[in-house]
Amino acid sequence: MKSGWVTKKLGEVCEIIMGASPDSKSYNIMRDGLPFYQGKTEFGAEYPTPVKWCSEPVKIAQSGDVLLSVRAPIGPVNFANEKCCIGRGLSALRFEGEQRYLYYFLQASETELDARGTGTTFKCISGQSLRSVPIPIPPLAEQKRIVAKIDAAFEKIDKLKANAEKNLANAKELFQSALDEAMRPKDGWVEKRLGEVCIGKLSYGTCSPSRVYDARVRYIRITDIDDNGRLLNDLVSPKEYDAKHVLKDGDLVFARTGATVGKSYMYSLSDGVCVYAGYLIRARVDESIIRPKYLFYFTKTSRYKLFIQQSQAAAAQPNVNAEKYSNMLVPIPPVHEQDEIMSCIGRIQELSIQLQQNYTKQIADCVEMRQAVLREAFEGRL
Repeated sequence: MKSGWVTKKLGEVCEIIMGASPDSKSYNIMRDGLPFYQGKTEFGAEYPTPVKWCSEPVKIAQSGDVLLSVRAPIGPVNFANEKCCIGRGLSALRFEGEQRYLYYFLQASETELDARGTGTTFKCISGQSLRSVPIPIPPLAEQKRIVAKIDAAFEKIDKLKANAEKNLANAKELFQSALDEAMRPKDGWVEKRLGEVCIGKLSYGTCSPSRVYDARVRYIRITDIDDNGRLLNDLVSPKEYDAKHVLKDGDLVFARTGATVGKSYMYSLSDGVCVYAGYLIRARVDESIIRPKYLFYFTKTSRYKLFIQQSQAAAAQPNVNAEKYSNMLVPIPPVHEQDEIMSCIGRIQELSIQLQQNYTKQIADCVEMRQAVLREAFEGRL
């Protein structure tokens, strides 16, 4: 630790107010009383807009207090931008020094704070544990200098991150635009329902539970497929299965329910022996009419996404069943033209995926750079 710094406990240098839930009868949406914040997901880049107010607050945070989420999850921080009521998910901290120094210290300490959490249903950190957290305290002038250095470093990092996020969006748009243009119906194309170009009916997968991967048969579930239609690395096997659920080369499966309804994957022999799960629907197409890869690319088009959106709009739970998939209209060019489209789009997709991976890594690097700056700051090396 640098000369002139001391280590104290948070409770020695902060007034810490642990939130408490008021009587639910005092909650309202009529803006009667103080804005009420419970915690949890209320910490974004911008200060959250209150969804309810409290006419009889129990614990109050003042404008400028650092608000810390103390349960489910532990660690996210924000500033109170006005006087407000805080529930059990939050605590308010008033530091005797530079308030933004405390704010950045809590950001740097999120992992340690989470490790102090207890509980089985969800983790929370007690007031006693929070008050005992050690914090390095430099002189006030040094606190202000450190905050200024962090602000300057974060401004540069945030610009890099924003550029990477913009480039990531552009990389996705590159593929989307090229795909939509390539698959826009043209002269000589026909439209057929998916069920008309399939060999047999669309079929649901097995409902077998999963087990440890046996290195012979892979079980493919919705969660095993990424947004690009590629398999992730979480390998499991089905506890039991029927031969009819074993995929054949070129089979496509579609997610039929949940938040990822519409997600698709095309099976290849290179993926080994695979069985598909019950929340997936399999389509096996007549390759003399439509190439499986062409159909797979169709499931990445804006037209397909609109079909999914419209098909599930009337259901309480997102769901597109086999009958709806069977009635999906697909624009189909002659097979030789399909082959040309697949070749061209394949190259663009690979480029797009490579760019997305690069920019995703840049974004992750920016997050790590922020943490590195915080580590250096509170180790006295900034």
